[in-house]
Amino acid sequence: IAFQAAEAALLSGERWLENDSNRSAAAAKSSDIVQPAQWDGASPAPDGNLGVSAWSTGPASNPVFHVGPPREVRGAGVELGAGSLMRTLYPVTAYSTGASATTVVILQSAYEAPPP
Repeated sequence: IAFQAAEAALLSGERWLENDSNRSAAAAKSSDIVQPAQWDGASPAPDGNLGVSAWSTGPASNPVFHVGPPREVRGAGVELGAGSLMRTLYPVTAYSTGASATTVVILQSAYEAPPP
C-alpha cells in the first residue's frame, strides 16, 4: 500500500510539472530536501498542493509530493560541437505511509519536464 501510494504521489508531482505553465518559477522558489531518505512528508509541493486526492481505504494518511528547484545537467554523452547538451531536471520526491503510520515509503525521480 505504501509503495503504490508513494508511486501515485510521485506521478502526481511529475504531472504537475507537465501541466503547470508556471512550473519553473514555482519550483525555483522551493527548497531542496537535504536528506530525502529522512523526509517526513511535511513540506508541500511548490504550489501548496499536498499531493494526490484522498484515498477511501489504504494509506494511514494521504501521500504527498515535493518538487525541488531545477538542476542543469549535461546530457547523457551527447556532444554538440564544442559543448554538450544541457538538460533541466526537477527532483520530485514522494512520501506515503501504508495502512499503518509506521510503514513509510519515500521515492524520488529526476524529471525532465517538456518545454512550456
